[in-house]
Amino acid sequence: MTEDTGQRPPSPRDIRMSRRQFGRTGADYIVAGIPIAASLGVAGAFGTEAAKQHDRKQASSATQTALADLGVGGQVGAIETAEARIGPPIFEDPDAQEAADQLGLAPGDFLYVRDELPDSYEAYKSDRLFPVFHPRVMQQKELIYNLAREHSVPPNIIATLMSIESGGNPRPPVHGENEITGLFQVSATLHMQDENSDDYDNPEINGKHAMLVLRDSIRSAKEFLGDTNLEDVSPYDERPDVYLRAFAMYNAGPTGAWKDFDDQELPLEAHQYIQHTNRFFKVFEIAHKLREKGFDDVQIAEKLISDEVDARAEAFREFGTSFPTPDDALKYLSKDTIELPKVADYATQTSEQDAEEALFHVYMDFKHGNLEYEYDLNPAVRMHTATAAGFVTEDPVNKIVDNWFSPEIMNTHPLD
Repeated sequence: MTEDTGQRPPSPRDIRMSRRQFGRTGADYIVAGIPIAASLGVAGAFGTEAAKQHDRKQASSATQTALADLGVGGQVGAIETAEARIGPPIFEDPDAQEAADQLGLAPGDFLYVRDELPDSYEAYKSDRLFPVFHPRVMQQKELIYNLAREHSVPPNIIATLMSIESGGNPRPPVHGENEITGLFQVSATLHMQDENSDDYDNPEINGKHAMLVLRDSIRSAKEFLGDTNLEDVSPYDERPDVYLRAFAMYNAGPTGAWKDFDDQELPLEAHQYIQHTNRFFKVFEIAHKLREKGFDDVQIAEKLISDEVDARAEAFREFGTSFPTPDDALKYLSKDTIELPKVADYATQTSEQDAEEALFHVYMDFKHGNLEYEYDLNPAVRMHTATAAGFVTEDPVNKIVDNWFSPEIMNTHPLD
């Protein structure tokens, strides 16, 4: 019998932090309890092809067995996808990885993002926030829930909008000729002329007008997508593709975003906005599955830590500008398995191969523990921070590492 110390068992975050002291090898990476066999640096990134196939198939088989125990064995088509994709898991935590396998997700799905989402994604409609946002955003949960009730918009949609626009900073600097300001970066010139107060970054005033702009954006998105029922805008009933388009229009305006997502004239910022929204929606689905299994908010936040996405994001942050476009770097980093470019003769190595080699070495250094992030983040916030939002970790609330896993801050229960 062991002594009861009154302390909880070590969390995935505790284990991960202890691993940092010793560096890491491929054996540290586990899917559904099955270790990846080959250590990093042997025959490419994850050992021989035979070893990779063996490990991934065992992992997928273990996941399939776990799903069968839950009574959903043959119903989850994503398991075939997981078995076919040879490469590392997204999460070290087996519960989070099981959820990702059910959804057919791999690490690269958070890097180079296709501008579409399955209609089956519905977790974003939850009446309760998921603990996947910045601490500064989570501190605004009373405002988020009030706006959700008043404007009938799902709270996770509101929090996503706030995260991308300001990271939860209630008074970011006013910028642009249209005086973009506040938590939701609403234009004082275009959208808030009717206010008696000139305190446009007041959270309640800013949030109210943001919801009006969002509803208009949803209506325009439905029109673009061919929906003829434009009078009935019901945010809880809208499909994921409507939200992707609506968020692009929130950013660039209906005229600026009245283009196909692959149109070169779509503003880069709007395209990034779509990608960030896509990433958050995927994390919502995983968090929802974890919540259904009974995990609390802090446990979910800890389970969603991803060393694999961290390593890819660090590589992008360090050397993404070495590529002709950011998308080129993200495409390379979205491969199921990232390997050193095969070049027969260094004299013939192209500049693109030079850039890929730089990304590969940063990625590998991070996985060996030579490069580390100070913050443990889920894939959506990690990629948001790496690609567009340095202000997130500069915020004094977000800077405190423990805030990302604080029971007081990450608690998502609606306030009375």
